[in-house]
Amino acid sequence: MTSIFARKCHKLLTAFFLLAGVATGAVAQNKSVQFPGGLKWEPMHYASFNFQPDEGSLDPKIKAVAYTLWKSKLDALNVPTNSPRGKHPAFVLLSSPYQGNQIFSMVFSAVEHCVPPGNGPGIVDMYALCPMSIFQVNAAPVRVKEIPNMCFLYLNDSDNPAAKNHTEFAFLEANRTAYFRVIQNGKEVPDCNRIIRL
Repeated sequence: MTSIFARKCHKLLTAFFLLAGVATGAVAQNKSVQFPGGLKWEPMHYASFNFQPDEGSLDPKIKAVAYTLWKSKLDALNVPTNSPRGKHPAFVLLSSPYQGNQIFSMVFSAVEHCVPPGNGPGIVDMYALCPMSIFQVNAAPVRVKEIPNMCFLYLNDSDNPAAKNHTEFAFLEANRTAYFRVIQNGKEVPDCNRIIRL
């Protein structure tokens, strides 16, 4: 597993500045989306940057991949702020870098074009809407597709534990299709169901 990680990370590092945009895949989204049975759902990996509560609790390999994918955006956060570390925080979700030839990832930060969750009395939903990038890491240069309006949720505190508040991912290699859903307060959010056909 380590060698696979090393090869993919190296390829991403050497090709990142040569990224080329390509057309997005077909996307199905909304309450009417029906997922096939037998999917192997797993939470998307999480990494944060310039966010002190997470220090020491993150997988360093996942964080390294997240930084490689989003280097230009994360480096742009190094501007004066009132945060304890003097930089804007950023939060990244990504699929496993050990599966297949693509990595699905989203970043939520001050410089990313996300629609933040609502705030105030009566607000129930806690997810943001962000573009998702699909990094084809087996291409030279690495190719990137962008899918708009994907749900982004990861919370982990005493009131909202990550086990009940996260974004999940499944992928079927046979039909080159990715599936996404959000678990909020332990329940699936139908508005966030997404199917992406590559």
